[in-house]
Amino acid sequence: MPWLASLFTDDPWSYRLWLFGILVDLVALFAFSRNHALHRAQIHRAPERAPARHRRTASTALDLHEAHTNRAHLAERLGLYMTIVLGEGIIQVIDAVAEHWTLRLAATALAALALLAAIWTLSLLYGSHGLPHLHGAALSPRLTMLPHAAASAALAALATGLGAAVTHDHTHLPTPAQWLVCAALAFYFTVGLLVALPSHPGSAWIIAWALPCIAAPLVLAAFGQHLPTWASLWILTTTVGWQILFRRGPADGEG
Repeated sequence: MPWLASLFTDDPWSYRLWLFGILVDLVALFAFSRNHALHRAQIHRAPERAPARHRRTASTALDLHEAHTNRAHLAERLGLYMTIVLGEGIIQVIDAVAEHWTLRLAATALAALALLAAIWTLSLLYGSHGLPHLHGAALSPRLTMLPHAAASAALAALATGLGAAVTHDHTHLPTPAQWLVCAALAFYFTVGLLVALPSHPGSAWIIAWALPCIAAPLVLAAFGQHLPTWASLWILTTTVGWQILFRRGPADGEG
């Protein structure tokens, strides 16, 4: 209902309804398990099954069984959804450069596209379900949905920030846009850290791989306000590139 109601409202109420809808979906996802739903369904069907067994007829009520998720299909669908979110970032960049074109703008737009391409590589080629560093069977399908929603929200915010970044290519990013882009990427890295923990119990990889990539965008947001926009974006792209290189190295291959 919140999603439907948002079609008939204006800002900022539409954003509030979206937030409420996301919260409702998350609560429903974790408050009602399939075992709980199956148990309740069996209780409701018990009265109609008892007379059927008593009459010893062939028209007994059907037994209820759990429906299991196809992990490969779910991984494909969630990965496709993440690709769509990243595609929205590409659209934001293209819209921002549609009216004018300069050498500085080209460097900024190229950095934004490289950042999105690096995230795509990290999420889909070195991850699962659209999440970086997630091994396919490390989390149950139900538990996978929450980090996927969090990562999708982070990348959606990043896409919005990239549109603002390319628009302000002639100077440094405004502080709100700088924090939006950097915090979104840091949050995305945090999600990647959390989903990788079950398959990486050691601490060395966390120190060498995860924490620097979470800290770097936040340091850039706090102290990099006077850097040119293109420089900020290339720094963020390099941060994602470090995760890709570390993922391909022998340290990560142990997981």
